[in-house]
Amino acid sequence: MMFVATTVLLAMAVAFALVIARATLNLLFIILGLTQPLLIRWHLVAFGAMLFWSWYFAPTLSAM
Repeated sequence: MMFVATTVLLAMAVAFALVIARATLNLLFIILGLTQPLLIRWHLVAFGAMLFWSWYFAPTLSAM
């Protein structure tokens, strides 16, 4: 049960990190008025966001 909870929580953290990364960068592009898409290393942005959310959810995991 703990493995399933950990896997689900990690998957949610990765999905949430991707959504936040995409939304933040899209908002930034709109604010700056960029019309040409830029090359963004999405895997680095997503990895950093995933690390943050994994840290954020760590107390939840340890309380299970």
